[in-house]
Amino acid sequence: MREKAKVSCAVLTMCAALFAVAASANAEQGERSLRYPPAVKFRSCTALKTIDVVNSTDASTTTSIIYTDVPGAFVNLRTKKPGCVLVTFSAPTYSPQTFTLVQIVLDGATGCLPSTATFANAFAGRSTEDEYANSMTDLCPDVAPGKHVIRTQSRLTNEGQSRFDGFTMTVAHP
Repeated sequence: MREKAKVSCAVLTMCAALFAVAASANAEQGERSLRYPPAVKFRSCTALKTIDVVNSTDASTTTSIIYTDVPGAFVNLRTKKPGCVLVTFSAPTYSPQTFTLVQIVLDGATGCLPSTATFANAFAGRSTEDEYANSMTDLCPDVAPGKHVIRTQSRLTNEGQSRFDGFTMTVAHP
């Protein structure tokens, strides 16, 4: 079962306040933070006013070694101004013989960060006995105004099988 919900601006305001406190703490580190700059830095990630949440309790299995859509893991959205889109995908995952890679895709073609390297997308891997809860957050920078579709895709690194036992996908956007 796939459910979609909108989260209020009050929740978003609270999240923004927490980020501001964290940013203030980082600024107090002085020169130490200058020596270790972030690998990727974007200033277009302001005013994320809308949060869409998709939750599924359905299990999905894949044996594909090329990226394919995770069933039901998508959000249709409309942005009124340019900015970034922040996407979190979480799922209990069982992947006994292989690694499961996950990527977030904007409009079917553009991979969101950090999809530039194979193991930057490593989500779960080679657990023969247990299922683990896994989560990752990707950033889609410089998204133009208009209608967009955000999808979660997965693939395996080699032959085998992987299973998501439901998922939650959260998309914050302007």
